[in-house]
Amino acid sequence: MSTLKTCLKTGLLSSLILTFTLNCFASDAERITQLEKEVQELKLRLSRLESPQSSTSQQQRTIVSGEGWKSLVNWRSLKKV
Repeated sequence: MSTLKTCLKTGLLSSLILTFTLNCFASDAERITQLEKEVQELKLRLSRLESPQSSTSQQQRTIVSGEGWKSLVNWRSLKKV
């Protein structure tokens, strides 16, 4: 009878440890998935900020002086009305 109790206790303990371990792996998997999603979003945001279009518009805004008429960028930004 005591060996049966020992086997039951060992089985129960093993089941609890296995359940806890699997639960931790599931939490880690969810966390990893969330982090990967955030990294992808940040990469996309960074590529938009570093795109050539954003850098040219930044250059156009920075030329502000009394001699702006000498800048080729300013001449090219003129539009017909």
